[in-house]
Amino acid sequence: IACLHLDTTNTAYLVVDSPYTTSTFITLWKITNPLSASPTVTAVNIPTAQAGRPPNANQLGGGTPRIDSGRRAYRTAVYKNGNIWTSTAISGGTGFAYAFARYVRLDAINNTLLEDAALGANGYYYLYPACMVDEDNNLVMVFTRSADNEYAAAAFTGRRASDPAGLAPSMVVKAGEANYIKTFGGERNRWGDYMGIALDPVNQNTIW
Repeated sequence: IACLHLDTTNTAYLVVDSPYTTSTFITLWKITNPLSASPTVTAVNIPTAQAGRPPNANQLGGGTPRIDSGRRAYRTAVYKNGNIWTSTAISGGTGFAYAFARYVRLDAINNTLLEDAALGANGYYYLYPACMVDEDNNLVMVFTRSADNEYAAAAFTGRRASDPAGLAPSMVVKAGEANYIKTFGGERNRWGDYMGIALDPVNQNTIW
């Protein structure tokens, strides 16, 4: 579940991934007057492109278990002027063997899908994407990127509001420095589970 926001109509919005192995929709929940004694709750399934769960990630040097992908889940979302942007990792590439970073943009007023794009390539794994938009609706998305020949790194992509559909090639913010396997006696090689992104409170065209 991601996104809880009160807009000028006193409505809170939440987005939830579909509960199926292959997702074909995203559920938009609306809670009107959430702080009142009798709030109104509605939900609608908005069709999206099909998407599967992201596989766990390989890295330079390999190792077992692989880096945990954290499943397909919308962890962060942004509400702005009736639109919601949110992101998740999905399966992609040949045989759906790799993890791609995907974002969707919803019209929260008319319950429609406006944008649906994923970034990835064979041999690469894009995990835990988090997205943000600036005051001009330009998008930035950050994620962990690892590869068969690359340690897990922090990377980002984006698109200007005026760009054609799709995302720019990813760029590394901080390269990985070593092979990562930390299970602490368990079965999962967890990698933090989240990435962070935020809009500068003063300069609304700067994203951190």
